[in-house]
Amino acid sequence: MVVLGLVAILGTLAAPSFVSLIEINRLQTKANSFLNDLQFARSEAIKQGLPVYICPTADNAVCSGANNWATGWLVYVDADSSGTLDSGEQITRIRSAWSDQDTFVANAPAAGATLPLQIGYSRDGLALLSGSSALLSLRTASANANAMRCIAIEPAGRAAVVVGGTGSCT
Repeated sequence: MVVLGLVAILGTLAAPSFVSLIEINRLQTKANSFLNDLQFARSEAIKQGLPVYICPTADNAVCSGANNWATGWLVYVDADSSGTLDSGEQITRIRSAWSDQDTFVANAPAAGATLPLQIGYSRDGLALLSGSSALLSLRTASANANAMRCIAIEPAGRAAVVVGGTGSCT
């Protein structure tokens, strides 16, 4: 009976840290999924010799033009180099909306730049950004600062996952 009581006490003490671990792993998985699609878009742009963009979507068919990447995103080849998804252009990947309350938004850019509502890569693999770089933030619904992740994209095309509280990921 004493052993059972000790197990119950230890279980209640460990439960909160286990929830935090689950949140950290969930956001890291989501960040890696987005990073994978950025790398895919860059590779496709180089391979096809055309711009390739990633944009948020709400219906898995068109770019939403909203700063809410948690609703899903599309990767498309911009055959006419217009910077927009036109009818007939090839959508190469679709990521559906997340089923939880985590948020994924682009951070406010530096002065003189506009909020990135899509991210593109040119045929030479360089990022097509409105400013000098882009930063997107993933946060848990419970605002667990330890679980926060950011995606940093540089003009040269390099993208990386940054842990919350590191560099500009705050």
